[in-house]
Amino acid sequence: MNFIIMLLACWVVAVPVLRYVLFWISNTRSGDMELVRQGLDGRALPHVLCGLVSAMLSELGVLLMLPLGLIFPARAGRGTPVIFVHGLYHNPTAWLWFRILLGRAGYRNFHAFGYNSFTRPFENAVDDLAEVMENVLRDNPERTVVLVGHSLGGLVCRMAASRPEFSGRVGALVALGSPHGGSVLAALGLGPMARGLYPGKAVIRAVEQCRDMQAPKLAVYSLVDDYVLPLSGLRVGRHDWNEQVCSPVSHVSMLFSQDVAWRVAAFLDRALRGGASDSGLALDGSEQGQGRILLDGSEHE
Repeated sequence: MNFIIMLLACWVVAVPVLRYVLFWISNTRSGDMELVRQGLDGRALPHVLCGLVSAMLSELGVLLMLPLGLIFPARAGRGTPVIFVHGLYHNPTAWLWFRILLGRAGYRNFHAFGYNSFTRPFENAVDDLAEVMENVLRDNPERTVVLVGHSLGGLVCRMAASRPEFSGRVGALVALGSPHGGSVLAALGLGPMARGLYPGKAVIRAVEQCRDMQAPKLAVYSLVDDYVLPLSGLRVGRHDWNEQVCSPVSHVSMLFSQDVAWRVAAFLDRALRGGASDSGLALDGSEQGQGRILLDGSEHE
């Protein structure tokens, strides 16, 4: 019992502390810490500490979601089908609370895709997601599908949606805290998928070379993300993506954030009504260009 308590304490407390130490070092060396300070009104440390607390709570939350997610799995309902794709080392149960939050916005047709991110290669996950997309679209012949991916899941979504057979069949794509440019933390990862997330490695090269689908796309990220290091790895860097900064929470905490869920719901409402486009417009209709949407919704060049 004592061993289990010590292991849990290490996972929930010690590991997040280590990640935020690496967060500070990585962003300082890359020069991104100045961008973090600018986006947080010049006060990085208090927000980083809040991010640390949210990381501890969310790591515990993910463990609690495991049995609850098995009891309350994603169920297909009416309306636009939404496929959730989890991140590295996670599983579909991690989406339980986010499904509840998005359900409050009126979405009901949920599907959770799971894949083995420990030992299988990235391409297998993309192939498996494509098969799930085909099945969901076959069951909803008059609708397009929405893809929502967290972390690595966002990259899996990008690759699957870019396939020619899904042209015009994906209504929108959302990536939450995805390492579009890679993460140096991947050097400590286990398995081919994790190692492929290092900047310039196989997974990141594949994503950089893919041609994104022609549909509304949203990337949401936190300025205190503790898994994607440095901050620049969270940026897509393409004009046809809507990029938004959410409240300063940890990487995993995005799955429990009401702010993130509301941003996703607002984006999907606009996208599925035809109000959003590939022009990179912010939700308030202003032109995003290469700027960043800050916490108050204003634009920062």
